[in-house]
Amino acid sequence: MVHSYEGMPLHPETLPQDDRELNEAMVQKHLRQVEPTLEERAAELADAHGVRPQGRVVSGESAQVLSEVAEEGDGPSLLVMGSRGLGTCERIVIGSVSSKVLRAARRPVLVCPRRAPNGA
Repeated sequence: MVHSYEGMPLHPETLPQDDRELNEAMVQKHLRQVEPTLEERAAELADAHGVRPQGRVVSGESAQVLSEVAEEGDGPSLLVMGSRGLGTCERIVIGSVSSKVLRAARRPVLVCPRRAPNGA
């Protein structure tokens, strides 16, 4: 399981030094806060399915990070990722991580849509 966080701007070198340091501190704080949640989810999956996934928290552009992690070592035989369910306009303007991973990955990818509020 990989959680990626795109906390830094695309070109952090253009920011004043103080802003870069503040931004990096905020990214590191977020990553530390997410780790326990990821570990809890891994434990839940282990209890439910008898297999404990390895958790990893990284910063960087999500589609690139996920594609790179998938290629490490033997890599997973299947990438499973969630979708935020962006509409067409939002997807055009900000892009879709799952669409980028689908294009970049050299392994099968399963995209799971966000669960509806009513649980359907």
